[in-house]
Amino acid sequence: MFKRAIGHRREYWMSNLDWYTWDHTLSTPGEGHAGISPAPDVADVGDLLLAGVGAVGSALLYILSSMRCQGRITLLDRDCV
Repeated sequence: MFKRAIGHRREYWMSNLDWYTWDHTLSTPGEGHAGISPAPDVADVGDLLLAGVGAVGSALLYILSSMRCQGRITLLDRDCV
């Protein structure tokens, strides 16, 4: 969609793509990916600075709350949350 928005010619667009969240594989369908990788047992977030809990930040926290996590999350938001 980005290439279309900035005016790239249609032959440079990817018509279809597969995105696997847990192993970060971006490919076109049929490229031979072995299937969808399972979610990890523990999400290692390391030292994460989360700047704001708007649409993206709250979605991240929602996803992380559904699994076991290790690491340290620091929340930076000027709004009352």
